[in-house]
Amino acid sequence: MDAEKLRNVSTIQEFFKISPDKDLSEGTRILLESMEEVSIKKGVVHLQEILLSKVLGETGLNICDPDEGISYIRRRLCHKRVFVVLDDVDNQLKQLEKLAGKHNWFGSGSRIIITTRDKHVLISHGI
Repeated sequence: MDAEKLRNVSTIQEFFKISPDKDLSEGTRILLESMEEVSIKKGVVHLQEILLSKVLGETGLNICDPDEGISYIRRRLCHKRVFVVLDDVDNQLKQLEKLAGKHNWFGSGSRIIITTRDKHVLISHGI
């Protein structure tokens, strides 16, 4: 890992350590790291379950397929203010479409930060 990427990763991790998500009036902060690796090993449904469980504070969510996960995210998070970092997004598995497909999936004032090694991921989503 080069020094620039290491510094950026450290900065993101420090933000989440310094700013715990206990004060929900400020919104919920979520960091999904190494998404490409996790998605390959456990699938995008697993990432959807992590996102939902961290924002909602619920455990044991059982999503059957990505489309159900999309529906659940849209329905349950549309009024939640969140700050989500999606790290290492890969277009091959359509992760971005299945985790943060549209701005109206999340509440007003939400921010989604996306990191990727493939600039076409961002271009194809109009970012």
